[in-house]
Amino acid sequence: MNININTINILKNGSHLSRLTFLAKDSIMYGGVTALTRLISLVVLPIIARELSLSDFAILDNFKVLCGLFISLGMLGLNQAVARHIADDKVNDKEIITQGTLFSLAFTVLLTTALFFSAEWLVELYFGDLSTTTVNALKVALLFIPVTVLFNYCQMLLKWHFKRKQFVILSFSYIIAYVALTYVALVIQELGLVGMLYVELIVAVSSCLLGLYFCREYFQPKIRGTFLKSLLLYGLPLMSVGVIQTLIPSLDRFFITSTLGLESLALYAMAFRISRVIQIPIYGMEVAWGPFAFSIYRSDDSKDTFVRVLSVFATALALLICTFLLVLKPVLIFFATEKYLDSLHIVTPFLLALYVDGVRVIVNFGVFVAKKTIISTYSYIIQLVMTLLFIYLLIVDFELLGVAYALLFGKVVSVYFEWYFANKYFAINFNFVLIISLFFAIFGFAHLIENTLWLM
Repeated sequence: MNININTINILKNGSHLSRLTFLAKDSIMYGGVTALTRLISLVVLPIIARELSLSDFAILDNFKVLCGLFISLGMLGLNQAVARHIADDKVNDKEIITQGTLFSLAFTVLLTTALFFSAEWLVELYFGDLSTTTVNALKVALLFIPVTVLFNYCQMLLKWHFKRKQFVILSFSYIIAYVALTYVALVIQELGLVGMLYVELIVAVSSCLLGLYFCREYFQPKIRGTFLKSLLLYGLPLMSVGVIQTLIPSLDRFFITSTLGLESLALYAMAFRISRVIQIPIYGMEVAWGPFAFSIYRSDDSKDTFVRVLSVFATALALLICTFLLVLKPVLIFFATEKYLDSLHIVTPFLLALYVDGVRVIVNFGVFVAKKTIISTYSYIIQLVMTLLFIYLLIVDFELLGVAYALLFGKVVSVYFEWYFANKYFAINFNFVLIISLFFAIFGFAHLIENTLWLM
């Protein structure tokens, strides 16, 4: 049951190259597969874009973002708290996992029940009407929340216990079922928006049951609550981080819907989704980084390894973004058809924001070493405030592009704040000259492509 001690010892005693190789493998294995699971909407995007109207696509996007917000709230940050605690405590890991999972699930069920009976109010708040179809669609979407919480726990447990085979089976079964049922619901049966939401629910339930089967050995029937206070103290600040992370896209969509309309929101949502292609390697790094970094950070030469990881990762990410910009126009037409072509000019700030996200994964490590997760909370509060301020200043004159750049500006300020305090707890001399240069290189290249290749 315990986390693979041999793997940890190999990492501690390995060279920089062997560590980088291990991280690359786990980034592809765990992170890449997790990214595909989370970004499965990209795989089915050609179907959704062709079978749903602009307004239905905007509503579907809004529902997914709202559910993401409530999932982050329902998990209470306990998934990350469990992962952090079992990294230090190999004796009581079953009890820690059981307490964290069951408390999250119980809270999520209560939250979902309250939201289910508030569906009419939520629809009126977001869309300004009380369409019965929209209300019923939201109720279906809300049922997705507690199931997803359990599924996320299963993925986390398989990752932290290096169960690669089960992790891949769980993730790819989810992907295959999602694609197949989406095609049946939208193309063959023509069930529209509500049918797509039922697909989400059916796939989530079946995958969750498989995940629980794979993770059955990590739970115990006896529950004492011994570690719950410690888990909550660590997790609640991270919950607020997750809530703010998902609150920001909820609020930007709210302002776009109320100011510019549903069709504008559809264009914005499409630009956001297309840019998520670049999130695959970032998810890869994010998922693999925690187990890797905590396995070696006490080693004498760990900081040198971290510096090299960031430099290599940032350079690779910048090159990938520039390559993606070269093919962005045909990719957009393939995935979404020409009716979404106006989304093209909104993608660049999203790509730059993803680059910043990639850097953040590594530079905030000191916050988690010191268990000062409250710093991450403050950081995301700053991001929320700055983003809303920039949206207010930019949305009227620059419309969708202004909102996208508002997200980027808020994120840059937030990451700087988080790195500043992380460096006080665990100082690492990252090569920020390279990191900043790559950022502006991406911006300049995007501007060049926009005024040449995209005009053809």
